[in-house]
Amino acid sequence: MKERALALEFAHFAILPSLELDNLEDVHISSEYALDLYGSINYPIQTQILIDDKRYKSTLDSELYAAIICKWLPKELKLDAVTLESELQMLSTQYYDTISVKSRRRIVRKFSRYSAASGFLACSQDIAVWHSVRAGLIRPEKLTVLGNEGVVPASVLVSILPHRNKEFEDLAMRDYLDCSVAAPWDDVIFNFYYPDNADFADVASPHWIDFKERINEAIAKGRK
Repeated sequence: MKERALALEFAHFAILPSLELDNLEDVHISSEYALDLYGSINYPIQTQILIDDKRYKSTLDSELYAAIICKWLPKELKLDAVTLESELQMLSTQYYDTISVKSRRRIVRKFSRYSAASGFLACSQDIAVWHSVRAGLIRPEKLTVLGNEGVVPASVLVSILPHRNKEFEDLAMRDYLDCSVAAPWDDVIFNFYYPDNADFADVASPHWIDFKERINEAIAKGRK
């Protein structure tokens, strides 16, 4: 499996029972940021998306999800991997092996309690497993993805999300990822949050420009 330098995800996707996206504005804005990043990073990028198939208890497969989602994306933006949140729960046991021995028992208990009560993982737990897969700490035998390569391990993980997702990403880092054998993640995970009430992707904003510079610095550091 060929390694890539950067794994890019944008938005968090969910599809209504009517087969329409329930967060279409987020898809438009985050995909515009993603396209701008493509033009700013001189390194191979794999575009990945994580689909919330639990919210509406969907039974669609990811190929159909991808076909629906691609209708709303710019043609220049190619999807390399589509993964369902429901598939991440099957990787819990492998995920435990990525946790430091000191913290492993506590985290296993937290995963088990939440799963027993709800039947699925918490959002922050999904995120922790997802980032671990993207980083290559977990090598699943099979995930439903696009193409032949699947989810390719990467040295830099980039997520472009609305600000309301920050709470769950921060929880995932504090409660789970910081306990990983791969911690610290300062030069690996880069999350960009745009305002929840944004009307467009402000690719000229100092915040976004600084974000791209930090990614390029991380890639350059990894090349040394």
